[in-house]
Amino acid sequence: SLPEGGDEGYVDFLGVCEERRRQGLGRKLLNCALYWCFAECAVPVVHLTVGDERIYARALYESAGFSLKYAGIGARKDW
Repeated sequence: SLPEGGDEGYVDFLGVCEERRRQGLGRKLLNCALYWCFAECAVPVVHLTVGDERIYARALYESAGFSLKYAGIGARKDW
């Protein structure tokens, strides 16, 4: 996503169903999202959020050049 008039992108959600994992689909989806942000929208930086327990997702993101900025417990309020 790109905030209105923003200068950074954000990967809101990226997921692959369990039976299709470990086939390179997550990497293809991530590459597509990053291409859109950088090439099509010309943003200089992209962020994302991933849970600490998602070790394979974190490995994917780190292999794509992302680095850990914050770690901790998040909270979500049920509306």
